[in-house]
Amino acid sequence: AAADTTPIVTFPLPVVPLIVSRRAIVALVPIVVLSFIHIRGLGPGRIVQTAPAAPKAAALATIIALGFIVGSGAAASDASIVATTAVPFSGMLLALVPIMFTYSGWNAAAYMAEEIRDPGRNVPKALILGTVGVIVIYLLINVLYLFVIPIGELAPLGGKSVLDVVGDRLLGARAGDIM
Repeated sequence: AAADTTPIVTFPLPVVPLIVSRRAIVALVPIVVLSFIHIRGLGPGRIVQTAPAAPKAAALATIIALGFIVGSGAAASDASIVATTAVPFSGMLLALVPIMFTYSGWNAAAYMAEEIRDPGRNVPKALILGTVGVIVIYLLINVLYLFVIPIGELAPLGGKSVLDVVGDRLLGARAGDIM
């Protein structure tokens, strides 16, 4: 239905016609449902916002913990490679820019400041905790990647993602596919 652009009905408006299609309905239904939930108050809205975010963070934390507990790594043998590869601090900061866009949402508290109790205290707190949380998860998952996959093997992964390979090595091929 999301791909069907065949008009169901067209309303001729002065500047541009309003075309109602299955694609438009599929796009509008989640907006209407989420708007209705948020109109009902902070309680239901908080649940709807937390419900998808908490399992993702918990899954990443579980993968990281299991990786270090169950996995056997080669990080110690690769210490000399890491130590001889100098990366300027400015390069590391520039590398974080696309990462922050990838994890977009860490700054969403600023968009909802008028809905938050005591925004002068809670918005900066949410932004700092969100940013630190994203950085910690990102760094830990990358340390896990380097723990499980030696640096020399990172480039020739044969088209598989790093997470697939880590999942395969830690928990078997089926778990890697699920990851």
